Amino acid sequence: MRQGAALFLGIVAVTAALILAKSIFVNRLNSENEYALVKKELDDAMNNTENFLSNVSHELRTPINAINGISEIMLSSNLPDNLRKDALSIHYAGRRIYNQISNILDFSEITTGSIKVVEHEYEITSVVNDAYENVMWGDYGRNLDIAIDIEPDIPSVLYGDDSKIKKIISELFDNAIKFTPVGGVYLYISKREEKYGINLNIDIEDTGRGMSRKEIEAWLHE
Repeated sequence: MRQGAALFLGIVAVTAALILAKSIFVNRLNSENEYALVKKELDDAMNNTENFLSNVSHELRTPINAINGISEIMLSSNLPDNLRKDALSIHYAGRRIYNQISNILDFSEITTGSIKVVEHEYEITSVVNDAYENVMWGDYGRNLDIAIDIEPDIPSVLYGDDSKIKKIISELFDNAIKFTPVGGVYLYISKREEKYGINLNIDIEDTGRGMSRKEIEAWLHE
């Protein structure tokens, strides 16, 4: 009788353990399925966001390119001073909008992990000059002293993604000029030797007010 009771209790214990194990397995399976479902929904949302931003940017670029093209033609003609100033303002605004559209696309590519690096040969002097011209339109920053210094032993021809390097320099330039009402902006490009070649160091200084320690700490903790 005692052996029968012990056997019965053993069967009950084993059965309970199997039921518990099955419950844990089912719950874990459900959690994994829910995780996979949520991940798929997030991936779909990110892809939809990227497609939306890409479509909107292409729709906006067409009229912006038209505005920039027409204003550039106007600037190449003999306009009265007052009209030339207005045309410069229009052209500068168009360029800034175009750059903002590009920034939105870059942000979308970064967040979705779809950003691509296109590497080929380029000249750093041409990239810096394009970045400078990309920012300095109209009267924007014309009252500042702009100094550009490129380390002389940097190779004349480099290999990398010059469009992204130009965007980085343009953003640094634009940010420095935006917060520097008087004085100047200094851009210095040097190199760091690596086994595979060199890395570019891009440093920029300005005479603007800068950020306080409190503002820097608040920015770091955002």
